[in-house]
Amino acid sequence: MSIIVLLNTAYLEYSWGQNDSEEKVIPKWFKNNVLWWEENKITSSEVINALEFFWHKEIIQFEPNDTDLEFYSKNFSIEEYNKTILDLKKEFESWEKDLILDQKIIQTISNLNSKGIINKFDSNPPRLSAAIIDVLDQSIPNQSAQQKIQKLLEHAGYEVDVFTSKDTTVEFYKKLPSLNYNFIYIRTHSLEVPELNNTTFLFTGEEYSVEKYFSEQITGQLGKGIPSSNEIPTELGEGSQNNNEGMYFMVSSRFVEQTMLGAFPNSVIIIGGCESAKNEDIASSFFSRGASSFIGWNSPILAGENDRAMLSLFEDILVNNSQIQNSIDSVMEKYESNLKYKTTLEYFSNS
Repeated sequence: MSIIVLLNTAYLEYSWGQNDSEEKVIPKWFKNNVLWWEENKITSSEVINALEFFWHKEIIQFEPNDTDLEFYSKNFSIEEYNKTILDLKKEFESWEKDLILDQKIIQTISNLNSKGIINKFDSNPPRLSAAIIDVLDQSIPNQSAQQKIQKLLEHAGYEVDVFTSKDTTVEFYKKLPSLNYNFIYIRTHSLEVPELNNTTFLFTGEEYSVEKYFSEQITGQLGKGIPSSNEIPTELGEGSQNNNEGMYFMVSSRFVEQTMLGAFPNSVIIIGGCESAKNEDIASSFFSRGASSFIGWNSPILAGENDRAMLSLFEDILVNNSQIQNSIDSVMEKYESNLKYKTTLEYFSNS
């Protein structure tokens, strides 16, 4: 897991001087990533995929040993591979405790390339990808915040796709897991419905129609709702309104678990909407699809307040390299007293 601090996969950065003899320094913040590896919050495969990513982006630059690469690609057994990975993990743990120097780690990474464990010449390099899904871009736009978050993610090595309210149909949500995003931020209206076993719903950008998605509607996977003037959305049950003007489809945690296609690749999901984390049902539904982390609000939140808090959260994680919970604590300390409603960010981990 990674947003530079490793939310979906490790992210490592080296500082290179003009002279090859100059010291190559591993950033101190990477020690947080090593701790997560020690705690099995990320896998060895994710670390190797990240190192391959650095090769393809030429963050780490040195010539591979082609002779060794050919030998090991033919003769490297599973047992040898597992032992090499275990040794790498132990070495990173020693580095995290300042028992070995950066240069030793860098030499080890070079050896991994020579053995073919890190493959610089793979035709399909690992891809870090993120989606910003802004369902409120027309009703409550904040393009400045969106662009700043996008730049932060891109600086962290993500390829970022931005989706607007016109994109966010029920079908879009249905196929979202199959798009293979490592990190997803959804800016939308959301709410908990007590009458439906406190189920959490997320608004789409698709206008409601009684004729569409009939089976999903009668099974509680989809609902219908309308935002109110104070930005707090309202769920409307059957018969509560004679016409459906201004109403939109909402997807529930049941929809995520039962109808979505594919799996989230150990993804981080952040929902910038009211009551998106009031209960654990929506987080659990994303976890059932393979997501690793979930962040949302436990009570109503105004869109402008959410935007300021989210921008601070992203900046603290991506720029200050803080762990997620520490970043959330920092954001709440900064903004909690000025929020209209008593609400806080909640963080759930699929561990």
